[in-house]
Amino acid sequence: MTRIVRLLAGILAASCGPGGSAHFMLQVGSQANSNDGPAALTLRGGETKTLGLLVVGTVPGPVTFSGKNLPSFATLSGSVLTLAPTRADMGDYSLTLIATASGESQSSILRISVLRSNSPPTGGFEFFSDDTSHYTNTCPNPATCTAIGTPVLHLRFCDAEGDGVTTELEVVERGRAFTKTPTYSTFVPAGAAIRFNDGTCADVTFPIQGLTLQRSYDFAMRFSDEFGAVTTHNNNNPDVVTAPDGWMTSVFWGFDQGPCTTRTCACLPSGFEPCLSDSQCCSGVCRPDVHGWPTCQP
Repeated sequence: MTRIVRLLAGILAASCGPGGSAHFMLQVGSQANSNDGPAALTLRGGETKTLGLLVVGTVPGPVTFSGKNLPSFATLSGSVLTLAPTRADMGDYSLTLIATASGESQSSILRISVLRSNSPPTGGFEFFSDDTSHYTNTCPNPATCTAIGTPVLHLRFCDAEGDGVTTELEVVERGRAFTKTPTYSTFVPAGAAIRFNDGTCADVTFPIQGLTLQRSYDFAMRFSDEFGAVTTHNNNNPDVVTAPDGWMTSVFWGFDQGPCTTRTCACLPSGFEPCLSDSQCCSGVCRPDVHGWPTCQP
């Protein structure tokens, strides 16, 4: 949004010339009350405002305008100051604007606060594939989530503000604890998320190389934007557990590196349903739970 804002605050100065005293005031636009101090202005990242500068009073000659400590988002062209901060420019700034006429000058300070609203990205596991073009989102499962060749994990995120997002993935052998140290990581810059052609969502793909055959693996993930906000929950999957630091885990996020010929590969963890026989369970037996569903149990 662009606005031309009339000048509200200034400093009165006296200058002496050959014909006597010359008085002029440099006024700097602001919508905030100056309270007899420097003019103050608050903007949000992505907003644009245009301020007019004006010298009021008696001047000894033509007036030129200049500035000191202008941030990168401020442009002074003649008597027009344009402010166009981005969301990355959040912070407080103090700049000096100067009017000069025949060697005499008057300055005024403008204080600017740039605000930024920011929500964390959302995201999660979409599906699993391998060299046989097998696609599934039911993992771990001996029938649908055993990789033949290279396992590939497909993730998706959305960021409401379209910020750049880092996706981190940790893969561990089943039975080992997660360390919250990413095995794989990738960054999608702001504006490059094109999943829905709106600049906010993107698909991220991780081929998982170098795994041991006939072993089971689990994975965890985290999404964070370029300003440090991390995913705090997953609305689409109640089985996902999200830690305060943004790392997400689920009992359903696992796969096996095949081809598998042993019982310890492509098995179902305790609590997973439905199972068909004891041989599908990593440990324990397959029997009905309290709701009657066949479940791997200790």
